[in-house]
Amino acid sequence: MADFGDELLFINNDSIVIDTGLSTREAAQAKLMQFLMEPGYIAAVSAHGAVSFEPYTFTESFEDIAKGRKNSSVFIRGPAYDGIPLMELLETSNSADSGTDTSSDASRLEKARLAVEKICKITEASFEQEIKLPNNGPLGTIVGTDGTILFLPPSIFNRALDSRGDITYSFYEGCWKNTALTEKDCLRFTAAAYAYAVYSGMPPFTQKDSQLRAADFYDKNFKKLSWICNVEAGDAESGDNSDAGSKKLFAETFANIEQNLSCSAPEMETKKKRRGKSSKKIVTIPSVAITELPPFTKRVITDSAAVPAYEAQQKRLKRVRFMRKNGTWIKVGIVAFVLLCIFVASRIRDYMNRPTTLGLEPAEVVEMFYDGFDQLNITVFDATRTDGAGDGISNMIATFFVTAKMRESYEGKYTYTPSQWFNIKNPHTVDIYGISQLTIEEDTRKATDNVRHFKAHYYLISTENYMVIVSEVNDELVLSFDEDRWLVSFFVSQEKDLDLGTDNFYDDLQTLIQPNSNYKPADVLNALSDKYEWLPTLKETEKGYEQLFANTVQWW
Repeated sequence: MADFGDELLFINNDSIVIDTGLSTREAAQAKLMQFLMEPGYIAAVSAHGAVSFEPYTFTESFEDIAKGRKNSSVFIRGPAYDGIPLMELLETSNSADSGTDTSSDASRLEKARLAVEKICKITEASFEQEIKLPNNGPLGTIVGTDGTILFLPPSIFNRALDSRGDITYSFYEGCWKNTALTEKDCLRFTAAAYAYAVYSGMPPFTQKDSQLRAADFYDKNFKKLSWICNVEAGDAESGDNSDAGSKKLFAETFANIEQNLSCSAPEMETKKKRRGKSSKKIVTIPSVAITELPPFTKRVITDSAAVPAYEAQQKRLKRVRFMRKNGTWIKVGIVAFVLLCIFVASRIRDYMNRPTTLGLEPAEVVEMFYDGFDQLNITVFDATRTDGAGDGISNMIATFFVTAKMRESYEGKYTYTPSQWFNIKNPHTVDIYGISQLTIEEDTRKATDNVRHFKAHYYLISTENYMVIVSEVNDELVLSFDEDRWLVSFFVSQEKDLDLGTDNFYDDLQTLIQPNSNYKPADVLNALSDKYEWLPTLKETEKGYEQLFANTVQWW
């Protein structure tokens, strides 16, 4: 009887046995027996390259006390199969990454190459035949003496590995298997990892900590074969060292292995943006089929410390991971610095050229109050009020102002007021924030020498992720004469969100305005104002045109 993998797997003359490491109670809690008849597969590759699959299942369970243990555990037995785990063929000396491989066991290396080449072909055939091929790592993949490959049923084998702890799991399976990938990419990744070990004498990923290993998978942090491995072509047994086209063949093979080890986990497709606009797709690295591994007679492994490309990769990864770990705080610091600069610049401008309500009538102060609100001009807005009056709007203006400026800097997207909206080409693609349909009414009955009362009605319009959000707002304002000017001293607001149906609105808008077309804002407002009462008036739109003309070049 031969035992493998920390006495987990036993290959006998009459059976294959797995020690699950679980007590009867633990096995019952894990519902282990429901997986007893789960299939694995014995795969055979014919001389013509055809692949056939024969199911392999375990047959029974029994309880026994394993060597060196005090308590019994559950064992799982399956039919006999003459072979050894792929792990035994892939084992190499720890000095494989320095100098020439002087191993005398060339026959074992050739057996490993042939076995892995078959696994690559079997992997591709499983996709074509819609076989769910188990992916158990090199311990749960048995290379038969008859040339077949046995892929053990996965669930029981994996639970047995899990019971041994993270380090054992990592060594026998975790380092060979990137579970973040799709099933197809994951199988190709594993086959490529075996091929990498055949040519380099080591696994591509060796990190035993699962979180650190996941980071290595994500960052493609392995030594490229093209950096460290030089091989001499030829048949290991015959000694044929024919070099015709071999360098090109090895280069292509190494490139395919590296691509499969670098393939990206597919990003979840973002939902299509409204009005048929889809988001940008993130570029991924696809896996490729590998069906041939060229033979070699000798391999020379370069010390990775002497490879400039590897050293450069490690330096880049340090920067990337530092930013990934601390990026949020760095961004917060940058934003805080930007805000501080904006604040300091704003204060300097305030002192040099501060807006003032000096000499304005109360109604003019109210108009100035809403102009600052509409145009995100916190300096103008704050100049119209006393401390405490409209603090909520002041904070909101500051937030939206910073957000708008950052989008302008990083995305090149500008934010427009509702009055500017229909003076822009393709108005359905821009960001909006501000007020429309503003009406101001003074309550003269409450007026005194030093106090004035006003009511304002308007719609607050904003866009978020290509959705239009509209609130109907009613405000009450009190203005007081403070020393030498009128200021808003009291402010209260009531909002009601409107359910306006963004899709319907944009459909109506695009019916009137074709992409990149010239149109008259008046025609759009005349056609839509009755259905969407919150749209800006023609007078407001003309005012928005003047604002744009004063600051930007018009498109007509």
